Amino acid sequence: MAPSDRLELLDRLVNQARKSGATLCVHDDVAAALAIRTALHLPSKGDLARARRILGISTLIGKSCHTRAEIIAAGEAGADYVTISPVFSSSSKPGYLPTQDFATAIDGISLPILALGGITFDTLPYLPGGFSGIATMGCAMTVSNAPKWFAEIKSGWKEHRAKSI
Repeated sequence: MAPSDRLELLDRLVNQARKSGATLCVHDDVAAALAIRTALHLPSKGDLARARRILGISTLIGKSCHTRAEIIAAGEAGADYVTISPVFSSSSKPGYLPTQDFATAIDGISLPILALGGITFDTLPYLPGGFSGIATMGCAMTVSNAPKWFAEIKSGWKEHRAKSI
């Protein structure tokens, strides 16, 4: 896509997400996050300090993590939240499987941690307690009625969390 077309599409998606009570994060594109005034999500090797300098303290910035040590380092560097993945096998990254006990990896960490990877209505009941929320990609991109799907997964998450606490 041409950069201007991409920004226009991102702006529309951000506004749609906000109407649904969701937060759309731009992945690893500081300039786009700045231009459309939205959150940023960095890959595990992303430069959090640079992003924070450009976007400021009020912008939500998260980071992908795969280990407890990465979560701790992201928190110390100023991340507002982290994702840890893959929690389950997913269609978007076939063959990329969970490699650790996530309940142990997140135990005692106060930074908000979102579960990512294979989050569906079917896997929610198997999600360990301790997560602050969920992040999703695959299912959300293939449904015919995204607002309905987001409302349902949000409700499913709230129900699961209430049982886990």
